[in-house]
Formats: sequence, structure tokens, C-alpha cells
Amino acid sequence: MDDDSAKAEQKDLLLYGLVKGITELGGRWGLTVHVGGATVSGIAIGSREWFDGLLDLMDGAGEGGDVVAHSLAQSFMELGPDRLAALSEGFLHMRDASILAGGTTLTMPLWRGALSEVTGWSSGNI
Repeated sequence: MDDDSAKAEQKDLLLYGLVKGITELGGRWGLTVHVGGATVSGIAIGSREWFDGLLDLMDGAGEGGDVVAHSLAQSFMELGPDRLAALSEGFLHMRDASILAGGTTLTMPLWRGALSEVTGWSSGNI
């Protein structure tokens, strides 16, 4: 059995279900996950809220960020909600995320990571 097959068999169906519920219902939930030796803690949000937040960040970035944000928003609208949901499948989206690794903490307004890379999690955020 190769590594990808082993990962697929170890899929945490509870975590996948919770993330799917947050995305479909538009909820929020304090969550801490362990990914690749780092701890990521924040507020789990739906993909729509994450994409909207990304556009807001880009729009406020100056130096042409507003042009890029507008172009990206147009692309998202053209995709439609079903395709946008497909782009988010298998990913965890967070806002106000703290990333703790090697004694360093980074705070990010938005974070997106592959659910397949999560090795552990707990309810609540740091």
C-alpha cells in the first residue's frame, strides 16, 4: 500500500464532517489542528467566508491589489457556487489563525490547509 492509499484510509471522518457542516451552514468554530509539525489554531469558517476575506485583504493591499481582487472576484462569480464548493473540498479554512512551530508564533488573518495533512485536532482555539 502506498502513502496516498494509507492516508485515504486514515481519513478522520468526524473532522471532515464538521468542516463540511461549517462550509454548508456558514458557521464558525474554534479549532486547533496539528499539521506537518506545526500547530494551527483559529476560527474554522466556511469556504465562502474565507474567499470573501481573501478578496477583502487583496482589495486593501494597495499596489494593484484592488485590480487583482476584482479580477479574482469576477472569476469566482463565473465559477458559480457548485464549482467554488468543489475547489474547497478537502480543505480547512480559518480566520484569525495562530501558527505555532519551533517556538515561533505567527498570526495570520486567513489560513487554508489540506484536511488530509491534519494529524490531530481539538475543539477550541488558543
